Amino acid sequence: MVRKFLDILNKPYPYYITYSSSIKLLISFSFLIPAFMIIFEPFGLEDWKCKYGTLLLASMSFPIFIGGATNFYGVSKTWPAFFDEDSWNIGKEVIWSIWNLFTILLMIEIYWHFVPVCQPIMDHFGAGLLPGLLISIFPTVACISVNYISALKNKLKKAESLNKKLIDYHDLKLGNVIELNSESESEKIAVPVDELLFMQAYDNYAKIVWNVNDQLKNKLIRSSLKNLEQQISVSFIARCHRSFIVNLAKVVKVTGNARGYKLQLKNFPDLIPVSKDSYKEVFRKIDSLNSIAG
Repeated sequence: MVRKFLDILNKPYPYYITYSSSIKLLISFSFLIPAFMIIFEPFGLEDWKCKYGTLLLASMSFPIFIGGATNFYGVSKTWPAFFDEDSWNIGKEVIWSIWNLFTILLMIEIYWHFVPVCQPIMDHFGAGLLPGLLISIFPTVACISVNYISALKNKLKKAESLNKKLIDYHDLKLGNVIELNSESESEKIAVPVDELLFMQAYDNYAKIVWNVNDQLKNKLIRSSLKNLEQQISVSFIARCHRSFIVNLAKVVKVTGNARGYKLQLKNFPDLIPVSKDSYKEVFRKIDSLNSIAG
């Protein structure tokens, strides 16, 4: 039972802790929570007598936004290892959600005990923390479950659709040799486009991997992926992740989980991750390879 529960918590989960995604969530929560309290009047608000009650409830948007922003732009930057996109899972999402709920409720408590216009809704500081947390946890876990199932179905559907379009490009002559220079230009490597598999970031180095007659070869050069990317003019050799540049002509299968997509390359055992910011362009370029084959 415990092992099964831990397996569930370790399942990949969609990562959304980026500026574009988090700012939308923060604004939404900042308005939705006060709106909920105004409309449904929980925690005895129906008996609360306050001349400026609606205005004060609406003004809760500010402390809620401040609490959420502190988490997304403070906590997530302070502990980057916990917020690694490639290891984000259901367990981390649950912990992160509960922490955010606690922070929001704490900010609401502080707000009400410093509002000078009316008496606090709760009798004493912290009285609403535990009830609010207990009430919020169940719908939060339900939302996480629904989002996981929805994301998984969506990723698998898109991966299956793209796999139907994949063509074996093994015998195609897709280009000539590409020459790649290190940052200092003291190192140079020339690799035929038809043999290149991928490039991977290794701290201040980049590992270039290619396949010659089913034999894997690789070489480390002192360079960032950004430097190598700027030297590549072949459209189907593309950045698919912060740590990978991949030859999309070597993709034989696309797999997906709730967090994202991975690419299976011809004659290479490991999967190459695709970041959520890159998958649309990667999929478009894979699809466009059909015109080359045609």
